[in-house]
Amino acid sequence: MITFSERTKEELVDWEQLNLPETVYKYRTWDDKLHKKILTALQVFFSPPKEFKDPIDCKNHIRYDLLTDDEIRWYYYNNSKTTNQHYSESEHNQFADEWLQKSPIKDKEHTKQILEKDFNEFNNRIGILSLTADPANVHMWTAYSALHTGFCVGFFPKISDYAEI
Repeated sequence: MITFSERTKEELVDWEQLNLPETVYKYRTWDDKLHKKILTALQVFFSPPKEFKDPIDCKNHIRYDLLTDDEIRWYYYNNSKTTNQHYSESEHNQFADEWLQKSPIKDKEHTKQILEKDFNEFNNRIGILSLTADPANVHMWTAYSALHTGFCVGFFPKISDYAEI
């Protein structure tokens, strides 16, 4: 049996199939001392999604409003099979029918609160490093490096032959 630490990069990922660019770039503002840490301390910042300029970025909303009654009932039926394993088939069907009628999924305000709660949890746990393959992108220089007054740092995305896994 091969453990994770014994695996090589070739066993983990087929790098050639990823078709990665040779270099990826991060645009930074020179006047922000935290942005300079990418050079002075070799640190990158993984932004929480709430800090993104695009308000819908990372908000992959589940469209509960598009679910049919059959799909909602199927969800509750399967939920009953998992949580109520001692139920008979008719009891699973009854459970699904009852929950279809009182389902909070049909309440738009409730689903809005669930989506907001889920996004807040996601935001508190996840950081994202946004990079681009184009070091000369005018939009990126304008938006992310203080109107072309900042700097751009390149990273090599492929693990070298000598990197430890």
